[in-house]
Formats: sequence, structure tokens, C-alpha cells
Amino acid sequence: MSKVEKTGCNFEREPLRAPFGFKGRSVSELWQTAARIDDDDGRSGLGLGTQSVLWSDSAVFERYGEPAGNALMFQLTAFALRRC
Repeated sequence: MSKVEKTGCNFEREPLRAPFGFKGRSVSELWQTAARIDDDDGRSGLGLGTQSVLWSDSAVFERYGEPAGNALMFQLTAFALRRC
């Protein structure tokens, strides 16, 4: 059985040309995220995704704002990878 040997993640902030509004608010950027898992058999997997805290949880967006809310989402991704 394979064992996770290494994980990693990163993100790139993608500014929008104009604010995009929904749920009564608007966002000015999206976070493009990448997560990777390598196992001890030499295999690796890569996951790509787009993060937007307003789309995911408007209450978090309201409490923390766009940059901090997106950072919290990314921190959850990093935390989950560390738990592998």
C-alpha cells in the first residue's frame, strides 16, 4: 500500500478586469490554487481549482473581507494536505 511522502500547495491571485458581483457583494480577484500529493511509489497527483470566498461562504466574506477570506480558504487546503 502506498504512503503519502510529500504534499504541497500554492496559489496565484488573478485580478478580474472589473469587479464581479453576486450575493449582494462583489469580488475583484480569484485565487487559482494547485495542490500536489506524492507517494512513496513515485506517483504524484495534481489538483487545480479556483477559490472565491464570496461564492463559497458569504458569511466568511462578510466577516473577513475578500483577501483574508481567500487566505483562510487556502489555509484550509494547506491544513488538509498536511493531514495526509
